Amino acid sequence: AGLILTRPTYQGVLSNSKTLTSIISLCHSHNIPVIVDEAHGAHLRFLDNVFITDALTCGADIVVQSTHKTLTSLSQTAMMHVGHGAFQFGGSADSVGEDSLQDLAVEVLGTFFSALTTTSPNSLLLASLDATRAQFTALKGVHQAGERSGRDMLAEAVEAADTVRDFIRSRYRTPHDRRSGGAITLLEDSLPQSSTLLVDPLRLNLRLHPLADPSGQLFNSIHMDDFLCERHGIYCELNLPECVTYVVSPGATLMTVAPLIEGLKDLFSTYSLRVDVSNTLTAGQRLLNMNSMGYLKASEGYWLTEKLPLDGGNDGVDVLVGRTCAETIVPYPPGIPVLIRGEEISSVHLQLLRELTSSLGSGCTLTGWSDPTRRTLKVYL
Repeated sequence: AGLILTRPTYQGVLSNSKTLTSIISLCHSHNIPVIVDEAHGAHLRFLDNVFITDALTCGADIVVQSTHKTLTSLSQTAMMHVGHGAFQFGGSADSVGEDSLQDLAVEVLGTFFSALTTTSPNSLLLASLDATRAQFTALKGVHQAGERSGRDMLAEAVEAADTVRDFIRSRYRTPHDRRSGGAITLLEDSLPQSSTLLVDPLRLNLRLHPLADPSGQLFNSIHMDDFLCERHGIYCELNLPECVTYVVSPGATLMTVAPLIEGLKDLFSTYSLRVDVSNTLTAGQRLLNMNSMGYLKASEGYWLTEKLPLDGGNDGVDVLVGRTCAETIVPYPPGIPVLIRGEEISSVHLQLLRELTSSLGSGCTLTGWSDPTRRTLKVYL
């Protein structure tokens, strides 16, 4: 048995160091090893932030990091780390010996790794990993061959990201309440103050409140991403209907993030956007609040299906409500299914699908939908 954790999420949300250390210690006390998928957290160790440290520092046995995502190695490169005290818990080290136990773990991992990896590794990719390691293990202020240390680069990037946060908080947030209806709320500002969750300081998650222009046309973060891409050449990491995520990379400076600030000014000036108080609950939030989410039905007639109209029958009644969906429909971004085959269809599903096929969903790609016109939905008989 073992525990596999993902930390941080795509948006950079992660448990604080104390909480993760407690979770790992609890698992080890029951002889359970901990493996952490830290794909988006290769830089955490080098932030020099005691509240946000990497999983290895917190005691994880195995940690996998996508070095190319948040550090500076070439694309498609990653590292798998084995903790210094890996698998040494519950008295197991007493019978085997600490060094022998870790050596055995590394040997087992190496055996499986060699069975899955190529026998002709790319030397350029391996060299970039080694160069990244040297760059980020250098101490702050230590320069090698005229280059800044990785820690210095990260510190400057965090400062740049904080500048954007300060701008958003001062300009687009209601000042007297950190969670009330400004036009934009940063994800970390919507977390309860007592929460043990934190947000990676190099992730900028802009949560848009329901917005509308003077004509009443609704506006969401997908529209914002389109505008910033076309007019300012700014590309986000991930855009959802209610939240857009930007990643500030090592080496970013105040000059790097200045276009995002200017782009937001231009956006609100161009469209004269205001908060739409009549639309306080988004379709995505309604979907998350569903009690029947994940309710699946087994179907004996896998191929016995029919297509029914998404906009209801002749009398306007939603004929799809209560039926069992016979296809999986996935909007990208974020790549999370709205409906999966075998799931009971509700009115909330239909409302979200209608929004995704309207102008509000522009920018999303819908995969898995058998009807290219998006007018019907396949259900089981």
